[in-house]
Amino acid sequence: MSAIKASFKRMANLCCNSIGEIAPALEIGAGTVEIGKTIHPYPTLGERIGIATVLAHVSGADLPPAHK
Repeated sequence: MSAIKASFKRMANLCCNSIGEIAPALEIGAGTVEIGKTIHPYPTLGERIGIATVLAHVSGADLPPAHK
């Protein structure tokens, strides 16, 4: 994957996470102060799923040999 494509993918993930947090807050009438006071988990659910899929596909054969 090219660096530009990877950058766009990361930016899209960040936008989705932001929208996912802000939209429900705005729906219940929360303002910027209330949104700022909330706890924002890291990694987000989307990031956890991405990490889990990567880890699920990594096997011992995929790892570089250990240096002695």
